[in-house]
Amino acid sequence: MKKIILTFFALICSISCLGQIIIDGFNYNLSIHYINKQNNDGTITRIKIVDAILVSAPKTLSGSFTIPTAITHKGKRYEVIYIGPQAFKDCNLLNSINLSKIAHVDFMAFENCTALTKVIFPEGIKSIGNNAFSGCTSLTDISFPEKTRMTSIGIGAFMNCTNLGFAELPYVHNNYGGFEELSSNLFNGCSNLIYVKIPSTIEGIGSHAFEGCKNLTDIYCYSTKAPKLPNPKGTNIFKGTNIDGIRIHVPQNALKNYENTAWNQFKSIDTNMTRPQVPNNRKKEDANIKPLADAKKSNYNNEIDAWEDVEVMPSFRQGLDDFVKRNMKYPVVAEENGIQGDVTVTFIVEPDGDITNVEAKGPHKTLESEAKRIIKLSAYYGWNPGKHNNEAVRVRMKKIVHFRL
Repeated sequence: MKKIILTFFALICSISCLGQIIIDGFNYNLSIHYINKQNNDGTITRIKIVDAILVSAPKTLSGSFTIPTAITHKGKRYEVIYIGPQAFKDCNLLNSINLSKIAHVDFMAFENCTALTKVIFPEGIKSIGNNAFSGCTSLTDISFPEKTRMTSIGIGAFMNCTNLGFAELPYVHNNYGGFEELSSNLFNGCSNLIYVKIPSTIEGIGSHAFEGCKNLTDIYCYSTKAPKLPNPKGTNIFKGTNIDGIRIHVPQNALKNYENTAWNQFKSIDTNMTRPQVPNNRKKEDANIKPLADAKKSNYNNEIDAWEDVEVMPSFRQGLDDFVKRNMKYPVVAEENGIQGDVTVTFIVEPDGDITNVEAKGPHKTLESEAKRIIKLSAYYGWNPGKHNNEAVRVRMKKIVHFRL
């Protein structure tokens, strides 16, 4: 059984190093390699490629950074299409990275970049190595250009990305045949992961892939053939999740294929493939939150820098009452002890429709936690922001969540 765990060197026929250089604190290995290209008539043409591997970045790198598409050395141009092992590891001041024309990200390349909130993947990305982004605890979402065609995503590539809310994986197909599998430990420890898109090419799910994803609610499987689980119930894949609360969404003509396999352990399998809309920027910078000019008005709360009443109040696009009922998972402890009641949740709807500053008060901490989880989840399904003087502003809202046995 062949898994889609490959290093980018497996894609190259031969490679040799021409030396190492330092530019602006970044180390590069200059290299020359050859690839074989098959022509229309079946013959093979050997192509020489000269490029650069970004070996290491300065640990003081901060803010946003764009990988250069090419560097010049002694009058020669070298395209930058590789990021080497541990190249950006522990760059804790880096907030966002644009991978430009990078095709291959090697193992642990961005491990423990704890301030990294955004990664812009290029259409030409081909492989991501083992633990490449593990421990990026501020990373909020993962998505790829629609036409991306990858050959591999390594073991634990996004492991312990504890702030990760959603992941839309691209088409993955290795060039060597064999079994296409979602790598083991891929999202292990992503405790805030809410939904995942699994492409149609995936035939199996690796062990512990979603372990500890306690807030996971939706998995969108695009394959008409149900991906295989590593054991009859796939328990280690979803260890630490609330399996009863996870919805599996599959193509219309594939429903029975999933219902007749180990996927039937999930109580909800449907054909609704409409994925939620995710805010463009879920993480806020304090510098972007500024008191408004007329903040002295009575409907403006200076303590939290937010309005409490505006001309156009924020609105949830799906109907919040129905959303709460549909997504509620009654806490086991509260149910076993006959605990019920109302939880008052306050939160702020940001100008971009994100939800922040979620607080709850109710009869039991487990009910409070569940009410907060639901409101946070709503951010992924679309809020229209409030407006004052025809401008989107921060507005504090209140919602009472009813728990009844």
